[in-house]
Amino acid sequence: MKMNIGINLGKHEEKRIGLQFGSYNPPHEAHVQTAKDLKEAGGLDTVLMLPIPQSPYKKQIGQVPFNDKVEMCQIIAEPYNDWLKVSDACANFPTTFTGQLQYCKRTIEKLFNEHADAKFSIVAGEDFSQKYKEAVAGMAYLSMVMETCKSMSIFDFAMIQNFADRVIRANDVFQNVDVLSAPRATLPIVGKDGQIIDRVEVSSKAIRQAIRSGAEEIIGIPDRLRDYIMQRGLYSTPHPS
Repeated sequence: MKMNIGINLGKHEEKRIGLQFGSYNPPHEAHVQTAKDLKEAGGLDTVLMLPIPQSPYKKQIGQVPFNDKVEMCQIIAEPYNDWLKVSDACANFPTTFTGQLQYCKRTIEKLFNEHADAKFSIVAGEDFSQKYKEAVAGMAYLSMVMETCKSMSIFDFAMIQNFADRVIRANDVFQNVDVLSAPRATLPIVGKDGQIIDRVEVSSKAIRQAIRSGAEEIIGIPDRLRDYIMQRGLYSTPHPS
């Protein structure tokens, strides 16, 4: 499968780049706020939004076409395009957790190869980062087992040896990427005097529900993104939320 990172990150400059994988169904301003908070906390130069077609944890939730996710991410990232970029590299992500973990490894590995001087970090909210850390910890343990078995010459079959080598290589990739996580972002509600009067949590689920209910005001998405969603008829038909 061909992967297109599609972003010029500066091959000859040392950069710190955040990778923000997500369903983005739809993307919203809290995604941007999380990216901004972690960019500042981690000293990142760039954050790369990487929409995926389907989260393995949200298979019951209806998804819009992948190309619409990319376009929506580009709309919401546009005001911040000096540091927030969008890539379609995950267009062919499988729907299973193990398949996505492997493809995630290949995406990161491709970035390593193309930008050897850059340092990469996973940028995520607490829920995703916890799942990612657990998966990487499991990969590290499995890699240790594979290394031990190989050193003891337990593997006699080429197919099993190949599997062991793939696990070890995957672990090497994941161990070279740190994880920056943040609590769920909240957005300020600003009064007429310009003062913050409240803060609200924003979620893709709440936005989908607001769109289906015909709400006149939808907190968390800019007007241009709302117009795109309405023109395309996205999220207008009922499906599991």
